[in-house]
Amino acid sequence: MTMFPSDSPLHVENIAFQTGISRFSNFFVKPFETWKRPKTDRMDTLKRSLARHVFCKYPKTPKLLEKEAWLEYSIKPKDNNDRNTDERKFNEINMQQNDVQKLYIDVVQGKSLYKNPACANLKLSRRDVFWLMQAPEQLRMVNAVWWARYMSLTNGNREEATYIATSPIPRAHGFSYFAGKDMKPVFTNAHFSCEVLHSLAGFFLRNRVKQAEMVDLLDYLKSVYQKTIEDGKQFTMKGRTLESIRDQSIRWHRIIAKEGKKEKMVWEPLGVLDWEFSPKSGHGVGNTYRIMQLVNTNQLNSEGDIMGHCVAAYASACKSGRCGIFSLRTDTKNLVTIEVDATRDQIVQARGRYNRSITSDEYKIIAKWADENRLSMGMYK
Repeated sequence: MTMFPSDSPLHVENIAFQTGISRFSNFFVKPFETWKRPKTDRMDTLKRSLARHVFCKYPKTPKLLEKEAWLEYSIKPKDNNDRNTDERKFNEINMQQNDVQKLYIDVVQGKSLYKNPACANLKLSRRDVFWLMQAPEQLRMVNAVWWARYMSLTNGNREEATYIATSPIPRAHGFSYFAGKDMKPVFTNAHFSCEVLHSLAGFFLRNRVKQAEMVDLLDYLKSVYQKTIEDGKQFTMKGRTLESIRDQSIRWHRIIAKEGKKEKMVWEPLGVLDWEFSPKSGHGVGNTYRIMQLVNTNQLNSEGDIMGHCVAAYASACKSGRCGIFSLRTDTKNLVTIEVDATRDQIVQARGRYNRSITSDEYKIIAKWADENRLSMGMYK
């Protein structure tokens, strides 16, 4: 084995500590010392290889589970005032990832996933668990659970399962799937229940729309859901048509945007640094692209006016810390507005002027920024 100084990030014990592997030393089937290090300095490859070595009794490992189990999260505080918030966020992420790591160890050591506490809490059937192990590697864990459930419900229809799993529906839950074996999902009026979300999934399977439009429709439907629950009534999708929901959603977003312009708010930024990039070759040579976070209603309103969309309606979500809004620009032009889901460090929306789809060149720039800030693009296109 290649030797590295004990203070090097590439030292085997430091790799194990960073990823949490060392916390599960009582499950080791092989010692560190017999690990054959891959010929690479890529930390993600080293982490996965080391985990396979010390834990695996069986060689075949689900790629999605392996990726999710040994992710390394990097929370970057903006300043000292933001450190407490970031520590709480890190602890929440760490608790969720701890459950996924236990799932990984159970799988590679031949134990029953069906009886795993995390799967039991989710009420996954044996068939759901089977499909969960087949989920595409590009998904995140919460999306993979939905993919598995819809593979079961649709008798293996990958197209329908992928449509739902990569849609905004999984993140509309309002809670994280893996959050400690003793923690149960708790719904408030601000969150859709599981039953309602499944009815929404069925509705959008029958009435296909693009992800960007689905986000707006879900925002409107969530407001209807909240009012219905507050009035002591039962929310239902029966009798609703896509055309009627579209019309009502447009009117609702206009009202919310106007109200947002009246109310002045400032919020704590997410722990994602502002960024700039100057291509040295190909498209965009000579330009400097910047991605900056919008942290008050004045900035949101200005972005919405320039871009011709309703980003001003996201002020409350930014204030609550549920999401962050970023703007991709050059020195002379606003190009793309980006939404980051703060609960999963994932880009969930990116739209150009008048809600146009982003170009392939814009996608590459955003993907580079996301990679440097450890944000997931998921299967977002």
